[in-house]
Amino acid sequence: MVSRLYIPGLAEYDDCKRAFLRAEELLAQGQNAESGKELSDLLQILDTNADGVDFLKAEFGQRYAAISEKAKGRLRSRVSVTDNFIELGDIACVDADNNVFEHYDNLAIRKDIFRNPQGQPINFTPYNGVVHCEQNGLFLPSIALSCNIVAALYKNRNNADANALLLQYKDHGAGYGWQAQNTIINYTTEEVIHYPSAADFNKKVIVNAGRQRKKGHFAKATLQDSLLESALRDTAHTSYVKQLTGLADPAILVEIGKYFGKPAKLWFPWNGQAGTGFNEKRAAWFGCISDNLDLDGSNNLNSDDAARGVRRSAPQGAAREK
Repeated sequence: MVSRLYIPGLAEYDDCKRAFLRAEELLAQGQNAESGKELSDLLQILDTNADGVDFLKAEFGQRYAAISEKAKGRLRSRVSVTDNFIELGDIACVDADNNVFEHYDNLAIRKDIFRNPQGQPINFTPYNGVVHCEQNGLFLPSIALSCNIVAALYKNRNNADANALLLQYKDHGAGYGWQAQNTIINYTTEEVIHYPSAADFNKKVIVNAGRQRKKGHFAKATLQDSLLESALRDTAHTSYVKQLTGLADPAILVEIGKYFGKPAKLWFPWNGQAGTGFNEKRAAWFGCISDNLDLDGSNNLNSDDAARGVRRSAPQGAAREK
């Protein structure tokens, strides 16, 4: 009997080669939101198959090194600083089926939360935060957009301005980094609603008129308070997390929680797996409070705390959105 010699990476080589050649093709075509997601997935294949990549390096040499660096650079959001804002490029939110539902070529994020003249945080309910932002030519980001902003800042944390803004989600000066989001969770209909209507907020004055209301469905029966790292091993929790965060790979929030020294955690308005009998609306909140980086879906719509505005930013030389 002849035994077959095992060569580490050989079995993965074909997948890695296909991923490499496809990444090279996408980079030659230019990038939009959809191709950016595919490019990210291709890099994930290469990053998790080191032995297979060794074969690629031997076969393609400098060509592989150049494409790998170019791909990683393409996915690294552009960062620039203007006045009281940090601008990020190419921010895209996707749902649980990886469909892009919110995308910005250029987005300007306030460096600071809203503060009073004494420098203290101004507290807003999510609805009042939406109103305040709109009165100041801004909009309150959905939790999906906030998660994608934080993910982009984390990838660019070597930039001092980006890192300073990132750390405000750990502590914005009040001893915690919790911030209001333009998202509610309707547990009756089992929907995450980004950019809710006034009726969603149980209010009458129109808000979010210029934003697309996005609903993402989930199943609540088995959901329970969980560390995100554990929750992402379960299908129902993963689907909910993707609808909530808009992240193609929500595991980056686990990394960010470790960077903050505060594990990322999901919170629900019930104990254990008692979601089936819960039929109310709750506001989504995001940021560190106490011991965790919270993805919080348990607070009443009238809860209040800090808020941050953002705006669509035109390319350099073009008119800005008012």
